[in-house]
Amino acid sequence: MSAPDPVEEVLPALVDLTYSATTDPSRYNELVQVWERYLERLAPEDVEDAERHHLRHFNRALEIFDKIGRQKHQSNREEAMVQLFTVPAYVIGRNGAVIQANTEGERLRLGTSTLTNGLDQAAFAIALKELQQGAPVALVPIYDSEGALADCAVLSQIEDGEESERFLLVSSGPQTSATQLQTLSDKFNLSASESEVLNALLQGESVADISERRGVGIATTRTQIRQLLEKTGSASLSDLIRQAGQISAQMSAVNIARTLNASGEGDPIHYERILTSDGRLLAFRQFGDPEGRPVLFIHNMMGGAIWPHSIEKLAAAKGWRIIAPSRPGFGLSDSTPAFDMELVRKTCSDMRALLDHLMIDRVLVIGNLSSAGLGIRFAKDHDDRVFALLTVGHAGLMDDEMIEAMSNPSRAMAKTYRKSPTALRFLIRVAVASVDVLGPNQMLRSNFRSSKPDSELLENTALVDALGEGLKHAIKQGGEAFSRDGFVALHDFRDDVAALNCPTICLLGREDTMYPVAQAERLLSDLPNYDLEVFENAGQFVFYHHAEQAFGLMDRLWQLGTMKKVGNS
Repeated sequence: MSAPDPVEEVLPALVDLTYSATTDPSRYNELVQVWERYLERLAPEDVEDAERHHLRHFNRALEIFDKIGRQKHQSNREEAMVQLFTVPAYVIGRNGAVIQANTEGERLRLGTSTLTNGLDQAAFAIALKELQQGAPVALVPIYDSEGALADCAVLSQIEDGEESERFLLVSSGPQTSATQLQTLSDKFNLSASESEVLNALLQGESVADISERRGVGIATTRTQIRQLLEKTGSASLSDLIRQAGQISAQMSAVNIARTLNASGEGDPIHYERILTSDGRLLAFRQFGDPEGRPVLFIHNMMGGAIWPHSIEKLAAAKGWRIIAPSRPGFGLSDSTPAFDMELVRKTCSDMRALLDHLMIDRVLVIGNLSSAGLGIRFAKDHDDRVFALLTVGHAGLMDDEMIEAMSNPSRAMAKTYRKSPTALRFLIRVAVASVDVLGPNQMLRSNFRSSKPDSELLENTALVDALGEGLKHAIKQGGEAFSRDGFVALHDFRDDVAALNCPTICLLGREDTMYPVAQAERLLSDLPNYDLEVFENAGQFVFYHHAEQAFGLMDRLWQLGTMKKVGNS
């Protein structure tokens, strides 16, 4: 019996992963690696036939992804949402049925919570009506079996689900906080001893338990309870507890409402926006020294227009004013129908319009990682607005040899981009789902684990948070940003580099496994107007790893650009 064809050896695993990755996006890296192995076993003349053969699998998998994968993501997202609260929190449907509950919510449901039997429909209907009329949140009273107010919850609408509306219900819970107890004490002019007794009663302690714990006689405790009844105007002990519980519940609900309102205001990182000439919104950030030397920072896929806070502060201390636009199709910036080189030209035109709006004459341009080519093209097409250019982690130069030298998953995605657009679209969808479901941190650490400096740097929580926030912005409009970024990252901008008329440096880390230094040296060898600077003990995130040195390099470029401008005038 003859040995099986190598292609056929890989095919079963590929088909299996194609389907399983739709509902388990954590297998994204595994899928990318198997797909690369499959491509390597195909002869060039067989790629087109193979793509047609697998188109049925990819399309079917996409259908499964849409029907099941997104539902799983919705469930995971809702679970993560309710777990943010330390008090009982639930995701409920329009009929009041509980879809998700956090730990505290589940504990109550297994006990005596009225949510086990559903909400009071009349109160719930009133709250829904308030939301429909534009209220950001609504209060929902929750009654016990005797019809007394047991709790007061907050209702907030979350984005519509695929099949039905979802609402977030946050209960105040059974505990009375120290702040609420102090408010009750102030309201009824209670002494310290009376407040202590009231708190114990609200926690469910008996008169005997309270007396024993405090080391006083039962008669003393009963006297203090009578004083509590008089001061609060309560007819009985149960009436006292009910009245105090009502006030406590309402206070909790108001505090939760304020929290939900605050968290609904949007990203705390401030973005400004301008309208482009064709009516699109272009979002951008400004940070650093408002009066400093201007830098146009063109972000890559991961990181976006966001730097770690410590490096933003360092930019201000070094006298740099950073203008960081969110590229079209990323985050808060509207997309454009342009593709490939037309997209590059359009993006550069948008950035010039931004500089015009800010009345900035010339800038130092930084093209970060996959956006090195955008920086090069901007410096070429808008030479009158550029002092100097710094590309970081990528030189904007690309060929097959460089692609082969890349580490995965970048290598596999690059090969797929060139050989199989159909497969690329599917892999991008799975990548987006992976970030959606697992969060950006896992993808970051997975992508850069082959570089020791990058892997160590990603233990820095502040950096991971900044890069992760940018990655979330990148996928905000789905897989489109990934797809379009592929052209920028893999296009060879050699002819544009040769035409540059400003001081230009490419900054790389010695241990960069995504854009290896040896390959960069080869590609830059015949471009005398393009210098290479290599920082030791750094990888792809060289700018963040050696920020002090990077700002020093920017100082040098600024001086060179200023001298060149003076020499030309």
